[in-house]
Amino acid sequence: MEIRIENVSKTFHTASGTVAALKNVSLVVPSGSVTTLLGPSGCGKTTLLRCIAGLETPDSGTIAIGDTVVFSTAGGKTTFVTPDKRGIGMVFQTYAIWPHMTVFENVAYPLEAQGVPRAEIAARVAEALAFVQLAGFEKRPATALSGGQQQRVSLARAIVSRPRVILFDEPLSNLDAKLREETRAHLRQLLKHLGITSVYVTHDRYEALALSDEIVVMKDGEIVERGTPEDVYFRACRRFTVDFIGKANFFPGTVREVRNGAVVADTPIGPLQCQPAEAVTVGQRGTVAVRIEFVELSGPGGAEAASPLNRVHGRVETALFLGEYRELHVRVGDVTILLRVHPAQSVREGEQVELYLRPEGCRFLTEASGE
Repeated sequence: MEIRIENVSKTFHTASGTVAALKNVSLVVPSGSVTTLLGPSGCGKTTLLRCIAGLETPDSGTIAIGDTVVFSTAGGKTTFVTPDKRGIGMVFQTYAIWPHMTVFENVAYPLEAQGVPRAEIAARVAEALAFVQLAGFEKRPATALSGGQQQRVSLARAIVSRPRVILFDEPLSNLDAKLREETRAHLRQLLKHLGITSVYVTHDRYEALALSDEIVVMKDGEIVERGTPEDVYFRACRRFTVDFIGKANFFPGTVREVRNGAVVADTPIGPLQCQPAEAVTVGQRGTVAVRIEFVELSGPGGAEAASPLNRVHGRVETALFLGEYRELHVRVGDVTILLRVHPAQSVREGEQVELYLRPEGCRFLTEASGE
């Protein structure tokens, strides 16, 4: 079920003034897809989700779920469909589970409210619990379950009424790190199998990358960038997106040369060959962004030695052992470069090293796109 959002705005009036939470936001969520709204606190992602759900009323714009317009201010007349008539399910950050009910009673509640016959309720609850791998837990008190199991009860309750759309408001943020990883993988499998249109709100980049068909990056009430996880991670056009969705090094740069679709830019650490985020001209200023995965320790005779570009020398300032990798800070002139190496690789603080910044991982952002 496709979701269409057109020019939606929402302001809040507070004691300190008016806050523009959404500024003419337009977005299409394809049917059957998982679209994640990603951004820092206060960027408008939860407000947009609540507008889709009908828990907030926009000031203006149009929201349609499938062929049904659930909100509109077109023609000077306001159309508003109440949340219970929108055919949506919701999974919240807080599990919103009734502690005095069993697992079965929690999941069955939406169906009972709709007047579904008891025999059908039993079959549909059993189906939903089996789907989230909680078959056999029907008689358990909801509060006797672990956090991850309670979140799965919340998901079962959201899908039991067979909604057209499921909305997720940071549903994994209350879980510990290990359980969050496990639940994330399971949730992705469930959503793809269900094929229900899903909108997922999070500030966690790992959740966004792992779960999404498309990521919508938001800042200050606006959509600043959108695309597949690979697009927003590797081919972002704005510095904000690059910085928010992963670790990267940033250097001011000026285009020295444009050749064969690539750019050579002068930077404080020397000339770097990189990929332009958009069309550029010689002399244009911008920012070179280099994700830490594309910075490598290199040595004489390595395969990368054939290219004189993108190779710099520096001194290791810090070498932190973090289990899965070693994180290095290398001083090159007045600049510090961050990178990670294999944990078994021995690197000492104070050691002189050579770095290779892989050109395919260097991205030239113009000043406009680098905001």
